[in-house]
Amino acid sequence: MVVIICAAYIWNHTRDLLHPMMLLAPLLIYMYGLRPFLLQSNGQFLLHVSARQLNLGLFVNALVVTGFCFGLISKCHLPHGARISFSLNPNQQQKTYQLGCILGCIALAAYWYGISESGGFIHVYGHAKGMILASSGYISEAPMLAFPAIMLVFLSRRGRQLRPSDIFLGLVFASPHLLHGILGARRGPTFLVMGTLIFSWYVATGRRPKIIPLALGLGATAILLAFLISHRGQIYLGSDVTVDSAKMVDSVFPTTAKLGDDVVFGIAQTNVAESTGRHYWGSRLGVILLVRPIPRQIWPTKYEDSGFGWMKTADNLHGYKYREWREVMGWRPSAGSSGGFAADLFCEFSWFAVLAAWGFGRGLAYLWRKAILKSGIWTIFFLESLILSIYIPTQSISAFMHRFVFISAITLVFWRLKIGSLDFGSQKIALRGLQPEAGIPGRRKFRRNEST
Repeated sequence: MVVIICAAYIWNHTRDLLHPMMLLAPLLIYMYGLRPFLLQSNGQFLLHVSARQLNLGLFVNALVVTGFCFGLISKCHLPHGARISFSLNPNQQQKTYQLGCILGCIALAAYWYGISESGGFIHVYGHAKGMILASSGYISEAPMLAFPAIMLVFLSRRGRQLRPSDIFLGLVFASPHLLHGILGARRGPTFLVMGTLIFSWYVATGRRPKIIPLALGLGATAILLAFLISHRGQIYLGSDVTVDSAKMVDSVFPTTAKLGDDVVFGIAQTNVAESTGRHYWGSRLGVILLVRPIPRQIWPTKYEDSGFGWMKTADNLHGYKYREWREVMGWRPSAGSSGGFAADLFCEFSWFAVLAAWGFGRGLAYLWRKAILKSGIWTIFFLESLILSIYIPTQSISAFMHRFVFISAITLVFWRLKIGSLDFGSQKIALRGLQPEAGIPGRRKFRRNEST
């Protein structure tokens, strides 16, 4: 209910479907409302968790999601009709296009180098859930530079119609994630690349998204994701995939609670953290953001020296030993399981997770506001955060943060090297002289103060 109220509040004040609240609302409702309700209604939860554990997990989810939503709706009052823009002259358009091509070529080269290191294309995707195992973390993450590359190529045409060559180039840069998402049956890369193409197109064409077309585009993406998740074991090169609509429906509206289910695991993760009393108070997130990027060739014992040697061992999951999982829950979760940002923040900050969620939501709202008021590189940062937001309800805050920091930092470096000024492409909206307009209570419009 809180999510719906906050989404309605944002829509009433902004009419902007690109506000992060508008994209995240359906995901939050599904992951923290609908899906738990479906599993709870037929008693499936109680197969794996006790009633007390269930109540604790659902209570933490409700508090954290509420804090996050209140953070998202902060400072949403802007001049009426204001929207994300990207203003360029012909010379700037050329530089922006060239920068997009540079980042896109780096992404393509890293992807195919990783494919060669992993035994070749057929070896990687010749079996279900194909994986690319690169010798360097930077190589494995570099294909994500395709996202800002597509944004820059599309935005370089701001104010003019996209050419077929622009769309073709965008699809070429998107190809690593399209291939890995579809042939590897991965929901993350598939959503990221589809979201990048859709949102970048809207901003580049200068059109304000409309509910029905945007819903159709995201709905088609959701159907594709449901197909990939439900048929994951059948999708690989040379396989004979038979579409099973019943499996697709069950993957979206489950009737059985499996140990690998995101909701079940999230509740278990909350209870393990509460029972062990072990929280990281931001240190784990700090290691992921500050220590992890340092190449192991420079600092081989970086995790051990920082007190997080468990990150390199296989006998734990999210910092809790499998023995502890069995003692608290009575079962051992599958490696690689994730339970969403609410459980992740609770592991990190205990009950202060509510404040952390509020601050995180406020940070996303801040990027949206800066993208409107200043544009320029803030538009790129905002779009990067928008597409990566799928990791918030489905995986964890750390999964979002390390990817966002990686691509935004590299985008910033290349922006400075190629373009220089951070105000490049900016079109500032001056708030001075804009006064609240009398009218509907609780709704802030703005009019020009003629005396200024």
